[in-house]
Amino acid sequence: MTNLTNVFGSNEYKNAAGPKTAKSKYLNLFDYPRLKNETKMFNGGEGIEKFKFEADGEYFFDFLPFPITEGHPKYPTLRALFPQGEPALDWWMSIWFHKVKDANGMDQKYMCPSKTFGRPCPACEEKNRLFNNGGYEQNKDAIRKFNDTQRDFFLVRNRADGKIYVMEYANFFFGQELKKKLERVNGSDGQVILPNPAANGHTLHFFVDPGTMKDKKGNPTPGRTSDLEFIPRAEPIEEEIIKNLPTLDSYLIEYSYDDIVSFLDGTYFVSGEDEDDGYTETPRDRPAPTQAPTPPPVQQAVPPTPSVQQTPAVQQPAVQQPAVSVGATGAAQQNFQQSAVEQPVSREERRRQRQAQREGTSQASVEPQCPAGGSFGYDNDTMDECDNCAIYDACLAKYNEVSNL
Repeated sequence: MTNLTNVFGSNEYKNAAGPKTAKSKYLNLFDYPRLKNETKMFNGGEGIEKFKFEADGEYFFDFLPFPITEGHPKYPTLRALFPQGEPALDWWMSIWFHKVKDANGMDQKYMCPSKTFGRPCPACEEKNRLFNNGGYEQNKDAIRKFNDTQRDFFLVRNRADGKIYVMEYANFFFGQELKKKLERVNGSDGQVILPNPAANGHTLHFFVDPGTMKDKKGNPTPGRTSDLEFIPRAEPIEEEIIKNLPTLDSYLIEYSYDDIVSFLDGTYFVSGEDEDDGYTETPRDRPAPTQAPTPPPVQQAVPPTPSVQQTPAVQQPAVQQPAVSVGATGAAQQNFQQSAVEQPVSREERRRQRQAQREGTSQASVEPQCPAGGSFGYDNDTMDECDNCAIYDACLAKYNEVSNL
């Protein structure tokens, strides 16, 4: 019988297995380990973590208004909405990021300082240089490497377990759907201020559809969100929660200009220990539900006082409302809707475009914007978001036009 020790312990066997793949330094957009360590008062001492979505999952979230610092991407605008002496708040924080290949050819993300903060970005500068020196057709593949994507961050309470989480999601798959839903609802008599913590607030009910991509285990990745519905909430968010929420912007990771240069030339990626979480969101459509389900009961995220815990809800006296007012959270929500970079094409705008086309208006005046942040007609089929884009056909037609196909 063969001596397996001699075989598997030999240098020949080890060499036959091939060289080990070197690990690269992993880039991050957000410092989740520090957030968890600094928020131990939440979630029974566990701290606040990133919420892990499942493909084909159903969720009930309460969205929470959180304080911001001068490091917030929209600090001057949001600060102006709140009286002096009161903290400035946000509930929907957006950033933009680029992707770069590491030493193993894997995509890694880093925040774009230009579109997020208005500061110089080597990737954006190189993209502009390529456009100005030869144009898109001559530098198509190189330009695509510098595309940017929008990502949104929220603080939410998951009604299934009563815990507080950071919800991080691609704007193309969630934020645009939520913004469209808010605009439609708030165009009627009623108004939904989603981050309103008072008793007349709302819970968001939605689904996460399976994506077209697979994770490392071969399972569908979480994709587009669908069937968003605002459900009236009978009880307020506890003031103890609201007044202790962290400043999300203080956990954003912004790399220096020189660091980004080293990402682009590959010199940054040497040995490291971090690994990717294994998925990228991709779109998929989901049929609408036949009826609106009732959200599950909320488990308290922080221990209530004994008197509140033991008293039936119908016998409770008037509950003191959190310090955050509806007007303040409403102002932050309205500001976001007015200043968001990515604007969905409204029904009126589509009607105007069709009329302009019939009347012979130039194509340049009616072209839509790429909802994923790319260049309409030039970045066709270059991003994951292209898989189920509402303006894909128009974008392809433009691409064929500029490519003389």
